Amino acid sequence: MDMAEKTVTETAVILAGGPGKRLEGFETIKPLVRLGGKSLILWTIECLQEAGINKIFVVVPSRDTLVRRALLGDPAIKAEIEYVEQDPQSNSMLGSIGAMFGKTEGPLYITPCDLIFEKNPYALFEQGDVDESLIHVLVGTDDESGEASGATARVELENGKIVKTGTSLEKPSAYEIGILHLGKDVTQDFFQKAAACPAANSFESLLKDYVDSEKVKPVDYDGSRWFDINTPAVLIRAELFLRSLSSNQATEARELRAMSSPITLNYQKPVSFDVFVERGLLDKIKEYEIIPHESYYSKHCLVVDKNIDELYGEKVLKQFQELGYNMTKLVVDPGEWSKSIEVYLRLANEILGEGIDKKSVILSLGGGVIKDIAGFLAATLYRGVGSIHIPTTVLAQCDAAIGFKQGVNGEGGKNLIGSYYAPLKILVDPDVLETLDDRYVSDGLSECLKQAFAQDRTYFDFFAAHEGKPKDIPFLEEAIKRSIKLKIDSLEKDFYEDNVALVYQYGHEIGHAVEYLSGYKLGHGEAVAVGMRTSAELACLMGVSDEETLRQQIELMKRYILPTTIPRDIKADDIINLLRCNKKFHGGEAKFVLVRKIGEIWHDRGHYFVSCGDDVIKEAINRSYEKSV
Repeated sequence: MDMAEKTVTETAVILAGGPGKRLEGFETIKPLVRLGGKSLILWTIECLQEAGINKIFVVVPSRDTLVRRALLGDPAIKAEIEYVEQDPQSNSMLGSIGAMFGKTEGPLYITPCDLIFEKNPYALFEQGDVDESLIHVLVGTDDESGEASGATARVELENGKIVKTGTSLEKPSAYEIGILHLGKDVTQDFFQKAAACPAANSFESLLKDYVDSEKVKPVDYDGSRWFDINTPAVLIRAELFLRSLSSNQATEARELRAMSSPITLNYQKPVSFDVFVERGLLDKIKEYEIIPHESYYSKHCLVVDKNIDELYGEKVLKQFQELGYNMTKLVVDPGEWSKSIEVYLRLANEILGEGIDKKSVILSLGGGVIKDIAGFLAATLYRGVGSIHIPTTVLAQCDAAIGFKQGVNGEGGKNLIGSYYAPLKILVDPDVLETLDDRYVSDGLSECLKQAFAQDRTYFDFFAAHEGKPKDIPFLEEAIKRSIKLKIDSLEKDFYEDNVALVYQYGHEIGHAVEYLSGYKLGHGEAVAVGMRTSAELACLMGVSDEETLRQQIELMKRYILPTTIPRDIKADDIINLLRCNKKFHGGEAKFVLVRKIGEIWHDRGHYFVSCGDDVIKEAINRSYEKSV
């Protein structure tokens, strides 16, 4: 092609119209999932701008407001953005492409909104040599990078040509990255065919027609790292990779002088809260002074999720109102996705709008998620207002509500944003467990078994001696009372859970990772049970414990209908990646709390963590997939 005939591609289409897979369990639409501090779609826009693209079409769902609002006025966006709404009846990648029919001429790039690259890929398209009658497809031929990328589409290459494409090729020679370059002669034909395809067809079927007619040419991505962000595991891989790119090179530590003659403040404020355990307590709120008398004239808020609201929300609210308290109820969606900074900010603005003051009280009514977000609101609004918890699950009654930790989840995992803040009191009514699903009874008892394994042999014997069903209210009442007493005894000795109270971290290192990587399909207690089994395997490998201690833990968890193996679709490498984001990862190794024998964790001269390298952790994980005890 003559130099005068060369064309420059200045237009791109970002496909953000399909539903995408939700990541992290927060129901965040994929374009707005954040990575390295900014949304995936903004990463894509900045990459395109760097390559000289000045006009970007963004295909969004019909009546979209979320993506538009997120990008509105962003100073990083220099290109002209035009939104194209996708037909709601065709919410697939094919439908997103078809929505572009008649909107623009080629040449142009088409890209999903969820790709992250080590090197800008658009420079790899030699624009001056592009055949305007072809579709150019970016492919990754490096097996290691492709396998780690999370990409599902494959291509088969022969003599520099694409001969097959799809998600189930037996011998793929490359990975389809997802970026297309459409020559100006093929653009409208491609969009028209996409728009005319039946809804049942896939993008692969459309591309196949062009492959069969030899209208598709591969462009090789040069082996640099890239990621197709479609699962929590890939999100974490990409996050760790971006951190590795931005981290400073380690330098040798210098010996520095200590500062002298400080003016020191020593202030110790007593911290306390009361826990009341009484059956039928939610029916007798009017009989007790629950909110402090000095707060009577202040505005108060009750935070509850929709499921619990239907059972107990109005009953609790009306009793406080009948006592004369000015109280408002705030209802949030159930589930882990409500424990997010976005929900926190929305509730904070609503509560401040209600006119609370320093003497106001924020009450939580529900499980651990509601307790955590309501507690964090109380800890942070006006730098601290009153907090009262009314837990309604086994997990919350025995563990989540008993303590000082309040917080919400971050982009990279659970409980990354929070504080230590004491509630005024905690009201535990075991009778509410009658309405709890059997699965969540077992899920909550996992935290009790954690104490039995790591803290108290007599508590272990209590569970081993019970012969009835887990959902037996008198049994649960006694289990919860014992659990609370054990936890309070530990917290009195170790407020920040740095040593003795580290028993409460047992199983949580692996458990949090498995919970996150399951997309929160596993309950917290279920994931902790899997984590305890893996930690018990790790204890054997490290010589901290023995096979009999492992066997006892697994048998008791099975009796209480808890999982004890890691799901096969969760990979060991992804678990280890997530451990690197854990606050207990430092010095290049993960730190674990390990049980030495039933009722006691390993410790030595004030040290309660065991440092474990990747190899031994991976072996413990592999045993937790395969070993049957």
